[in-house]
Amino acid sequence: MTIAERLPVAARRVGAHQGGAHQGGAPQGGAPQGGAPQGGAQQGGARRGDAGPASAGLAAARVGRWWRYAVTSAVATGVSETTLLVVYGLHLAAASWAAVLASLAGTVPSYAMSRYWIWPEADRQRPGRQAVAYWVVALVSLGVSSVATGIAGANAPGAGAARLAVVGLAYVGTYGGLWVAKFVVYQRFLFRPARVPVASALPGGAADRRP
Repeated sequence: MTIAERLPVAARRVGAHQGGAHQGGAPQGGAPQGGAPQGGAQQGGARRGDAGPASAGLAAARVGRWWRYAVTSAVATGVSETTLLVVYGLHLAAASWAAVLASLAGTVPSYAMSRYWIWPEADRQRPGRQAVAYWVVALVSLGVSSVATGIAGANAPGAGAARLAVVGLAYVGTYGGLWVAKFVVYQRFLFRPARVPVASALPGGAADRRP
């Protein structure tokens, strides 16, 4: 075979070799397409990462509300207990009536702090209805605490400081038993917030990140 006849054969062999190399490299070009699920997994992980701070913020908001409710209850209890001890200790009224006056005295700061500090996002369209409902809950608590305090005062042994301590402890114990029940009533029925998305009420929530 002459040189002129060999050149077309060599050219065909080189072309066939290059074509096979391109076909073998096709999977490399397809690698980015196969990597698409990895990008989806990263997006899913980002969404799960965004849910973490939102959940943590919601939990922190709940803890903060309970803490404010505890502080408000402590203030109201202090006012009520002081009123009870003064009225009953000075023999100005019997134990039941002293408990009535004590509950009324503690309800005033409790309502103000509940409406403007514990639940500042509560609906303000019907303040009169909120006030009436709050006082209804207070009167129910008043009836329970008055009966319990009256029973304790009638059955307390001795006199003087020991009897006064029994009456005071009965009042505080009854008040503590109603503490959780009143929070549930306030949270679910009385101080319900306006219809605003939860994320927008949280610092750094999803609504705050929207352009």
